[in-house]
Amino acid sequence: MEIAVPLARVLHEEYEAYGTHGSPLNNDDSRLLLRALKAVLDRLGITTFDPPFRDFETFRKYWLRNDGHGSWQARRSMLR
Repeated sequence: MEIAVPLARVLHEEYEAYGTHGSPLNNDDSRLLLRALKAVLDRLGITTFDPPFRDFETFRKYWLRNDGHGSWQARRSMLR
């Protein structure tokens, strides 16, 4: 848990930044960050974490399909 919670916060902050004003991470970095959190959670026995995207590109496609176009708040809500 000492790793999972801070990693989840970083992940959330970076995806929120990407969806609002941009993240310094690239798409490959975003994918690795998400995979790292999934791996940590799996080791803890938490298997319910399954976001509908795998990286920044698929997050963008997800928000465009789900009324997130032009709305930073909608994208923040999707991450919650």
